Amino acid sequence: LHLAAEPSVYPCQRDPWAWTTTTAVLSCVPVEAGQWDVVLGESPFYPEGGGQPSDLGSIGAALVRDVRAVGGALVHRTDAPVEGDVEARVDGARRLDHMQQHSAQHLISAIAADQLGLATVGFHLGAESTTIDLDGPLSPTALAALNEAVDAAIQANLSIRFMEVEAGELAGLGVRTRGLPDGLVGPVRLVEIEGLDVNTCGGTHVDSTGALHVVVVHRTERHKGGTRLSFRAGGRAVR
Repeated sequence: LHLAAEPSVYPCQRDPWAWTTTTAVLSCVPVEAGQWDVVLGESPFYPEGGGQPSDLGSIGAALVRDVRAVGGALVHRTDAPVEGDVEARVDGARRLDHMQQHSAQHLISAIAADQLGLATVGFHLGAESTTIDLDGPLSPTALAALNEAVDAAIQANLSIRFMEVEAGELAGLGVRTRGLPDGLVGPVRLVEIEGLDVNTCGGTHVDSTGALHVVVVHRTERHKGGTRLSFRAGGRAVR
């Protein structure tokens, strides 16, 4: 594989709405029957990480089955070889769905921490619903209060934006974080919900809480001494 220098922020993190680009194939290596690993000069895809699955889509006529960050490059697993200049296209419906679910997770986690004293210790964005693991019990009364506060934040249409700062600046910004990756070099990416939360995060997000439309918590259960909360946001909740 041709491994490029690792960017501090991938293109999809700067602009999650940029779903297509025309770029050059730097390398295309067969890995097993019917699969190739492809590295592009520039990629609009999000790689799996931080609880969020990778984007899917296409590179030329080949379908993208998985995207991983490996040694400073985005490696795209495809079902056919590609070469030359190609159009790389993200599955926009899947990207938007992930943007809504991940943004809703930030919103729920911030409210649970600030209003209920419950920290998030786990997060998984699944194909059907998303789970958040909280570090304590969640009573029916507390769940009702959480739902009301989430809905109020959606109605307020608070802005959601990202910024880059140096690691040494984090202490003065009131940032929520479960720790930085080992060996991190360069700026730290933060995602902010206006007036509610500043969090270290590499995921893709919508531009405002209003873009979540609705968040539905459809299940809570005890989990490792705490609570596992399952929810759907945006188009998932509507469907």
